[in-house]
Amino acid sequence: MSLKNRLAAWFGKENPAGAESSVAAGTEETEAAPPPPASEATDGPAMPAQDFPEPASLHELAAITGSAGRIEAALEKGADPALRDSEGRTPLHIAAMNGNAELIDLLSGHLISVDPYDNYRISPLLYALRSPHPGAPEAATRLIAKGAVLTLNVAFRMGDLHLINRLFSENKDALKSCKAPEELLTDLVAAIRGACDEKIAARNARGDDAAVEAIESEVIERYLPVIHRVADQGVHPDTFDMAGRPALFEAIRFSSTVLAEFLLKLGADPDFEAADGQTPAQAAGGAHPRMQALFQECGAE
Repeated sequence: MSLKNRLAAWFGKENPAGAESSVAAGTEETEAAPPPPASEATDGPAMPAQDFPEPASLHELAAITGSAGRIEAALEKGADPALRDSEGRTPLHIAAMNGNAELIDLLSGHLISVDPYDNYRISPLLYALRSPHPGAPEAATRLIAKGAVLTLNVAFRMGDLHLINRLFSENKDALKSCKAPEELLTDLVAAIRGACDEKIAARNARGDDAAVEAIESEVIERYLPVIHRVADQGVHPDTFDMAGRPALFEAIRFSSTVLAEFLLKLGADPDFEAADGQTPAQAAGGAHPRMQALFQECGAE
């Protein structure tokens, strides 16, 4: 299976074939009626044509299908293709999330890197991989062809176990190539919880009464080798993300006693003080009684 088809499979659908026609088949063009003579008076003053604001930036243009020509003209006049918006996103991020492969080709020729991170440490490739847009698989394929790197950061944030294992097998020093290895466990815990939520939602749709913890345990079991591998290569459970919080906070936030217990067994410190001064044990104090009991059992202060 080609890379493009594999990417399309991640979204659960293929790109739709063909483009929509602006004129329905079988309709006939009619000649426009001539304007009325100037001598013919109208009721009241003539209404001026309504003015709609033109897109003022590359970011706005990047969100519009078929805007490549206008963006190219803007670039020729000196527009900055690497300019960031308030969330740190470049026009390439916008093009990726909108599945605009043509624009990716254009912008990539004016950029030093096609892997810029925004304020949330998300690259254009990750936006394309997460996007539900039908053009997103092709956009991701183009980004990879232009040099975007499928790093563990991308794989962990997607929660794609097959991609994670592939990257580990292809690169024995995969962790060293990460832009932020200290965030991997937090990203993976969030992805695991997302996978659990999907399975729980599917269970509820079927009316299945299986226990939530059993579903969590099943999902976590699949990811255990990955988490152990990350821990074995030096990423401690208490390494923290950009918000200054280790993965244990994610487990508490999602009310997952199974995840919390696993991280504690890995060596996570329940009394680790985050950037805001709060500890996991303190956060657990306002959580579910079973979470509170878990932290009491491990001797947290």
